[in-house]
Amino acid sequence: MKLSLQLPLLFVACSLPLVAGCAAWSPQNLFGTNLAGPPAQTYEERKAEAVQSFELKREQAGIQAAVSTWERGDVEKAQAKLQSIVASSPKSVTARLRLAEIMASQNESSAAETHLRECLTLAPQNAEAQHALGMLLSDWPGREAEGRPFLQRACELDPQNAVYAAVLQDQ
Repeated sequence: MKLSLQLPLLFVACSLPLVAGCAAWSPQNLFGTNLAGPPAQTYEERKAEAVQSFELKREQAGIQAAVSTWERGDVEKAQAKLQSIVASSPKSVTARLRLAEIMASQNESSAAETHLRECLTLAPQNAEAQHALGMLLSDWPGREAEGRPFLQRACELDPQNAVYAAVLQDQ
């Protein structure tokens, strides 16, 4: 047999076990785990997930727009935008934090405190909310001592934050 005839036969002989193996292939690796992943989501599940993702991104963009508006000096517009976000997404800790910051800067301490306490109800492990409430209370005449536990908790939650540590040390 000539060499030119031997190569195609060799290829066919080596390929047959592979083809047979492909016919019995399943989506599992050598360790028996499923490579196909979790069962496919239904259309409604994928749709709900997409809507939720879109709403979260829209909320984040709205918060950033409100912060930018505030930084440009339009406090009323920024506050109105954040109030709108909080009304439509009452569990948005970030929107409540930014709204409380604006309210505190406008001497609306009671309203700011309400939003900060709601943040801590929603996310008790949020160091930023702990710190913000501690600062608000520490600057409030007659309530200075109430702020210290919140400042301490912020430091416990985020021990690497030098600002939190410095503020606590100054109290």
